[in-house]
Amino acid sequence: MSKPKISLTKGKHPCTFCQARKVKCDRSLPACQNCIERNVTELCEYDDNGSRKRARLADDVNLYDKKLFNIWNQYERLWIHDTLGQCQQGVYMGIAFPLDVSEYNNTKDFYGYECLFSKESIFKILDHSLERLGWLYFGFFTDISELPYQMERYWNEYESMNINLENEEATTRQTTFKKSADQILWDLVLRSVIVMTIYYMPAKSILSLVDIDAIEKYPLDFSESNEGVDELKKKYEIFDYCLRHTLNKVLRTIFTLPPDVRTLQIFLILSNTNFLQIYPSLGNNILVHCIHLAKVLGIKDFKLKINDSGSTRLQKLSMHNIWFRLSTVDYMRSSPNKIIALHTDNSSALTRKTLFTHCSIDSIDVYDVESNLEVLRWKITSLDRDLEVSEPSLKTLKAMKELLGLLDRKTSVSNDASFNTKFESFFLKLQCNFVMWKILRYEFMQYGVTNGLQKLCCPARRIIALVANFLKEDYFEYTTHPFCVHILCVIAGFFSFYCIFHEADEVRDLRNDAVGLLKLLFDPLRPVISCFFSNLSRLEELRHIWKSVEITDQANRLVHPVMYVLKTDIIKLKRNLEIISGSLKDANYQETFKDKLEIDINTPALSSDFLEVVREFNLSHPLDINGKMSRQNN
Repeated sequence: MSKPKISLTKGKHPCTFCQARKVKCDRSLPACQNCIERNVTELCEYDDNGSRKRARLADDVNLYDKKLFNIWNQYERLWIHDTLGQCQQGVYMGIAFPLDVSEYNNTKDFYGYECLFSKESIFKILDHSLERLGWLYFGFFTDISELPYQMERYWNEYESMNINLENEEATTRQTTFKKSADQILWDLVLRSVIVMTIYYMPAKSILSLVDIDAIEKYPLDFSESNEGVDELKKKYEIFDYCLRHTLNKVLRTIFTLPPDVRTLQIFLILSNTNFLQIYPSLGNNILVHCIHLAKVLGIKDFKLKINDSGSTRLQKLSMHNIWFRLSTVDYMRSSPNKIIALHTDNSSALTRKTLFTHCSIDSIDVYDVESNLEVLRWKITSLDRDLEVSEPSLKTLKAMKELLGLLDRKTSVSNDASFNTKFESFFLKLQCNFVMWKILRYEFMQYGVTNGLQKLCCPARRIIALVANFLKEDYFEYTTHPFCVHILCVIAGFFSFYCIFHEADEVRDLRNDAVGLLKLLFDPLRPVISCFFSNLSRLEELRHIWKSVEITDQANRLVHPVMYVLKTDIIKLKRNLEIISGSLKDANYQETFKDKLEIDINTPALSSDFLEVVREFNLSHPLDINGKMSRQNN
């Protein structure tokens, strides 16, 4: 098809459409080249006065969609982000098993997993960790062979103290079990590794190592039952017990010990499990403690020097890995409640390409440090951060997609690679595709890009295929990483919202696939996903109301009971956030959660029938703010 003829006459100013997109306009008349290539010549308008009036991005339907997406941006930030355990509105409080913060002199409960496993079983668990989970924590240690050595020391000490503690006097017990800070820290590191490994090991492998006779002394349900799902429940009961036992010891000791890098190692190892989602408040407290420790210990000063010795270089490399992993975890838990941040000290991966950064002048340039797994992971994370803290133009989004394509190619591995490498590649590809999905979603929502919905479905399909294929290869346990579950929640939530107002079979199929995978991953993150499902069902019910209720005397389709419910939900979530965090006058909150549309629920002339529909819906499908519905279901 031949292109339309282009006049050589130039406009005085860029067209309003190019101004809205923040791209360079050639000012050709009657239509610029950008608008011709995008097949939107009817939108190419010139303002003779030079004012930057807002251009129509597309037809009226897209403008209407944009208002809907602005509502979803607020809804998602206040609700779905809590699947990462950010505790923005106090979700899940009281769901998790309570921690025992009794005094440390209860030496009968001094040991934990030793009562459930033999020495041989513990070393099998450690071997599994070293063989298959290395990428999750190897970089935090200068010498990973130190772990088996410390485990041997630890177990020999346990066997030498295997006496009848019931008959010992209190003073003798306290003397016998007195340990140095170095021993306590190593004990907690070992416990963290064992707990993390139990979380990812196959259920049959764990159950084959457990001492069934010993486990009867503890509040765990190991009655006769069928295989499959019941085995998973048993495994996660063991994990919950070991996690609570470890966290009890962390609470008793970690805040009183001298500054030590092993405290950071303990937190980062446990963060690979559902610890931060099940105990969000405790996780936030330890994270803030680790941020202060990182400053005190000078973890940030890991740049290699020419006169560094071999041991110094290894130490700086481990500090380098700890810094970037801690920055990644810190960003993932960013919320209005957490005003202390570490990730802001790192520049964006786009800094050198577009000078697009909001970081301080002494921030770490990710192009000026040694490239490895943790730097690669942070570069992907920084692109996610750019989407959240700014409003990038189409030109910047294009640069982000190009860079993300380069990063994605670095995550490819051969078929004969080790499982540890495959697990690492799976996670990074999952993160790459998720950030690409968010970039395409931003284009679709903010700029109305042509065929934006079809483009958005492609990375969503790849994400679902990645998880599904990993499950088919009998790697179920490795898909239970909390970030994997969070990705599926975000995709399912957005597509569920979109299906309220539009009929799109492909979108609905992807939504159902994501929900189906979440149901398979239900057990390890039961409290988190239960709360998510209870609110996801509300979106499905709102879809029925949107289709069945019509406002005959109202031309504006946004004046509808469904919109009223969504806007009041946002107000409820924000008010609950105020209760949790107190005053919200700080600039950090205002910048991050700045409203893009005014929520006015006091719309005049709402009929009694209109309000009755809203009331009946809220009574039958209440918003689950504090996990109350989840506790009732459990």
